[in-house]
Amino acid sequence: MEEMVAAPFQDGQQPKSPTEVVSNVLLGSSVFLHNVGLQSASKKSSTTTVSAMAQQLQDELEIEKQEKDGLQEEVETLKA
Repeated sequence: MEEMVAAPFQDGQQPKSPTEVVSNVLLGSSVFLHNVGLQSASKKSSTTTVSAMAQQLQDELEIEKQEKDGLQEEVETLKA
């Protein structure tokens, strides 16, 4: 990567930013992207992952709603 950043550039071209270099390197390494959860191995696992994430978010939302209801009841009790 350091070589890519330090590589000479032609007239009219701007040197590659570190972000561009990292992006180019990572695009060639799909295993890394898969391991950090940025790219799935297949459509099937992608659908499964999305479904699992959606379920997790729904569960979190339900918990937050229950907590909110509990806090509202507590406020009403304190007002009385």
